[in-house]
Amino acid sequence: MRISLLHSFIITVTAGATIGDDAAAATFNVTNYSDAIPAPPGSFRAALEAASVAPLNGFTWHTIDFVAPDPGTILPVAPFLANNSIRVFGRNKVTFDSSTAASDAVDGLTLFEVMPSAKFRIEQSILTGGSYQRGIHVGPNGYLDASGITVKNFAFPEDHEPGVGGNVLCDYEDPPLGYTKSTTCLFTNSSIINGTASYGGGIAGIGAVTISIFNSDVSHNMAWAEGGGVFTGGYGSGNTFANSLTLKNSSMYDNASWAGGGAVSTLGVPIVYVINTTLSTNLSYSVGAATLDIDDADDLRIIHSTITDGSTDVSGPGQGAELALYGSNGYVANSVLGRTGAAAGQVCLLGAGNTVSFGTGNKIQDASCGTAATADLGLLGLSTSACTSPPAGLTGCRVHALTSTSPARNTASNTYCSIGHGTTADQRWYRRLGACDAGSYEYGGTP
Repeated sequence: MRISLLHSFIITVTAGATIGDDAAAATFNVTNYSDAIPAPPGSFRAALEAASVAPLNGFTWHTIDFVAPDPGTILPVAPFLANNSIRVFGRNKVTFDSSTAASDAVDGLTLFEVMPSAKFRIEQSILTGGSYQRGIHVGPNGYLDASGITVKNFAFPEDHEPGVGGNVLCDYEDPPLGYTKSTTCLFTNSSIINGTASYGGGIAGIGAVTISIFNSDVSHNMAWAEGGGVFTGGYGSGNTFANSLTLKNSSMYDNASWAGGGAVSTLGVPIVYVINTTLSTNLSYSVGAATLDIDDADDLRIIHSTITDGSTDVSGPGQGAELALYGSNGYVANSVLGRTGAAAGQVCLLGAGNTVSFGTGNKIQDASCGTAATADLGLLGLSTSACTSPPAGLTGCRVHALTSTSPARNTASNTYCSIGHGTTADQRWYRRLGACDAGSYEYGGTP
């Protein structure tokens, strides 16, 4: 696409203008939901093209603001290329729908392409697609901040590596030798739904990539190989750049893969944190961990999380494990692992080279993790009924509540229930009371 300032558009420039807490160099107003090339006046494409080339003059972002009547749907006629530092403020008005015949030009491509070293922040928007499309691709050293968005229904992208990253791909495959930065993808209060790929149906990270998922849902995604919800592959220990995956106060459920990691698969990612998070009813169709498959993590931390009801369609010893670990270091603390009903398969698959410790604050259904078995965990079914309180916009709320007699109640270690670990509130941001409960849910917790 040739970016040109000769296209007509409506632009409002206000020095130091702000939306929220971020200073903006300029605000580009979107007044309609049309799309074409050349970009129609007042369209999102016109605003994006202008913001991509306008100088920042020392400010943090340019802002694209939707002042068009609501709600509205944009049918993209081509991918959107984001350069510079740009914030898209959708105001819960806009859906970008590339699944229709009007958007055939997106097939085989990515709806939002964040260019190398660009910064892109998108808020309060819906992105929906179809087969042979990807929702968002973040290029080398790029930065994505997604807040309050939904990305759904993208599948089988082939423009990068066949089948990597269905809804989202964060990419820095070949950083320069000695480089210390990474591509960053941050998701807050967002939903990543129904994506399909060979690796990472929901989200994939390849190379020097930092992925952080806060207060979000990752659900109903599918990988033909590994990592139904999230797959990320790095360069192992000793690299000079940031490379990590963090899940916090989030829900991952009903994801599936044909191989390991129905919810999450990591390979050579040194830092993996799972904190105050529920992983439930994830599926692996073959051998390996139904839920979490962690390989070569230097610093693995699973704290106050509930990992349950993973399954495979292969029966027998060693199948249906919630957590598979290979060559990893770290600890599991104050967490609940197992099933809401009777035990099936086993909870842990501990491969060679692990130094992962399981603390006394855990409640684990069998002895496969090296701890005493707790046969009945006292977990209720997956529910959103208790997830209606502040903070506003909280998305990652699907939890397994505890029964009043659950052995997870009041049994967590105070060492890991602390401000330093960010766990004095549970997944729903309900305050923990007295002696903390194990897992992501606090019985009787208060908003």
